[in-house]
Amino acid sequence: MIMKPSELFVLSCVVVGCGSTMETSAPPAAAPTDGAEGGALDGGGRDGDATAPVDAPPCPATSESDLAGAHIVIDSPRCVFTLAEARAGIAIGYRVIIDAAVPGVVARAGDAGNCGAPDGSGLIPFESLAGDGQRYCLCDTGLCAPPSSTPRTLVAGTYAHTFTWDGTNWSGPSDTGNPKGAPFPAGAYTLSVSAAGSATSDGSMTPFTVRGTLAITLVP
Repeated sequence: MIMKPSELFVLSCVVVGCGSTMETSAPPAAAPTDGAEGGALDGGGRDGDATAPVDAPPCPATSESDLAGAHIVIDSPRCVFTLAEARAGIAIGYRVIIDAAVPGVVARAGDAGNCGAPDGSGLIPFESLAGDGQRYCLCDTGLCAPPSSTPRTLVAGTYAHTFTWDGTNWSGPSDTGNPKGAPFPAGAYTLSVSAAGSATSDGSMTPFTVRGTLAITLVP
């Protein structure tokens, strides 16, 4: 039986596992709603190739949270990219969603130097793409003063962001101009966007993590 290209694309997305305890299907990319910031949720790729075939389901993603009312959802109509597409640069949209105001939250930066900054919601998203010994993240951008430890109220809304990547290994520029590394080889990887901190619960501060993931496959 000869499979149509659209059927091959669907098969490629389905065989990739997300490896998380809570699995949902991310909705198709859409324009951000109230409080939005960041770039377009277009899935990246070459011109004219940013959207999936109309008969292809959204790529599987996961979303899990220890903080009630807060979620991170990664939107992408694509989860399979060629090595050439990755080297040319891809962009994948995600959303930080606060269902209703959440009081008493202290956000924590995810990078080593505390340089991450809160978005409009008050959380500090941290992006990482990794797997099979490869990793890309802004884990080290230098040394900064830590974010405020004064509890604040997260602002209800949907806050749009875009993860951009050029196909290479990198841990960030540090404060020494750390160069980018070798390109990722073909294989299966996981994009993770997380936000961590602590929140008031029964009179004490309880740690939390909000995380969204998307499985990505690079092919020759």
